[in-house]
Amino acid sequence: MVAVMNRILPSDDGPGAAEAGVGAYAADALGHRAFRGGVLEWVEGHLQALEAQAREQHGHGFADCEPAQQDALIELRSQDQTGAGREFLNLMVGLGLEGFLGDPAHGGNLDQVGWGYIAYEPRDPLAGHSLSEFEIPALASARPRGAVGGERS
Repeated sequence: MVAVMNRILPSDDGPGAAEAGVGAYAADALGHRAFRGGVLEWVEGHLQALEAQAREQHGHGFADCEPAQQDALIELRSQDQTGAGREFLNLMVGLGLEGFLGDPAHGGNLDQVGWGYIAYEPRDPLAGHSLSEFEIPALASARPRGAVGGERS
C-alpha cells in the first residue's frame, strides 16, 4: 500500500505521500467500519495482484521496482476488463488525497506537510467573531416570540 501511495503522490517537486504518512493513513482508514463488507479484502487482492505482476514482469516485488515500472504496473491494473482495477485506483487516489490534505487528527498529513504544500493555514473560523455576526435575518424573524433573541410579548 505504501509503495502505491508513493507513486500516486510522489515526492518529486515537494512533499508527497511518504512525508505525509499517506500509506499508513490509508491502511488505517481501510480498517474503519465504513469499509467493512469485504472492501479491505478487495483492496488486498488488488495489491497482491500488483505484487504478482511485478514479480512476473520484473523479478521482484512492487516496492523494489523502478518508479516508471511501478507506474506502468498501476496503469495496467487500472485497465483490466472488469473495471475493478479503475475502481481500485480511484479508491487509492481518494484515500491518498485524504491522507495528504486531511486534518492530521485523523492520522495523515503528518506535520501538516500537505497543508504546507498548498499554503493552507488552518485557523478557527470563529476566531474574532461573535455568533450574532452570522445570524441569518430570515431565520431571526422566524423565531417564536419570547425565544432568546426574538421579540418579547
